Amino acid sequence: MIGVTIGRDIAVATAEESLVSYIKYYARQIGFSIETRQGVYSSDSTPFADNGIPSISFARLSSNGGAKIHSRDDVIDYLSSDNYYQTCWFIEKFSETLINSVCFPVDKVIPEKMKEELDYYNLRKERK
Repeated sequence: MIGVTIGRDIAVATAEESLVSYIKYYARQIGFSIETRQGVYSSDSTPFADNGIPSISFARLSSNGGAKIHSRDDVIDYLSSDNYYQTCWFIEKFSETLINSVCFPVDKVIPEKMKEELDYYNLRKERK
């Protein structure tokens, strides 16, 4: 879910808050605009987090009337190769930084708050 013409990049980490800060500071360091937050995002990363592996979902969200993803109107007309490659560039650079760290900066921990959010997301619990 990246490449929309008009939109904003986001990163949602199902992990400790320190990872959210790490993404935010790294993006600022290299001049990439991205919104970051801790939470559960409906994406391929969620099963990893549900099995105890901290995860990040990257996406580029469009405003209302923008790209109509996952519908019959999901066409190339609403996509920008420049935005696509810019988002991919950030994900690649961020991943390289993690992979090449002398000491891996992310603890393999899912906070209790995120475990509870995963329970709600996976319908194992109901919100009160």
